[in-house]
Amino acid sequence: SGNTTTQQINDRLLDYYSIKGQEGRPQAEQRKWRLNAVTRYSFSEGRLKGFSVGGAVRWEDAYATGYPILNDPRGIILPDIAHPYLADTEMSSDLTLGYRRRILGNRDWTAQLNVRNLQNWRSDRVTAVRHQPDGSIARVRFDPPLQILLTNTVRF
Repeated sequence: SGNTTTQQINDRLLDYYSIKGQEGRPQAEQRKWRLNAVTRYSFSEGRLKGFSVGGAVRWEDAYATGYPILNDPRGIILPDIAHPYLADTEMSSDLTLGYRRRILGNRDWTAQLNVRNLQNWRSDRVTAVRHQPDGSIARVRFDPPLQILLTNTVRF
């Protein structure tokens, strides 16, 4: 029972030719481009003195999740490296709210609320991260969930 010897050899050759064909190219599952932007504004006077607000946006380019196969005239199954299956581009965003003031003389106290992955308010979505040679999904992952973190810091 199981795969025949020919099927096992073809599977190993497909892996080998996939790796060999990627020489000089970005690794599969590696994004070529990524952009991160972070900002924060601290109020220094007026009714909002001590408060701060900020945010972040992360954008990630598409990446190869698998390759279709080509039938070589010699009977060898080869991956089509030039036409990969691609994952979607991803964008995520964060929000930061904070308050800072002096306490006990010369010590700084900061309270900060960080909300990460605002786009995943409901985190029940899955993303394909790997495809079979026929285009069917081989592996998925859950998208990162919304996270709410409250931190308090005292600097001496």
